Amino acid sequence: MAKKITISVDEEVLQRARVVAAIRRTSVSELVRGFLKGLAEDEQPVEKHEAR
Repeated sequence: MAKKITISVDEEVLQRARVVAAIRRTSVSELVRGFLKGLAEDEQPVEKHEAR
């Protein structure tokens, strides 16, 4: 089940994200979801970071 989150960004960043989302025929939420998913997939498991 997806969890809702709240973030704060500068108005200019939000406006530009809306333009990008419109060009891609998606939503800002979907852009953020995809970014976070990619970030999580690229990141090493937490256990490896804690071992350092």
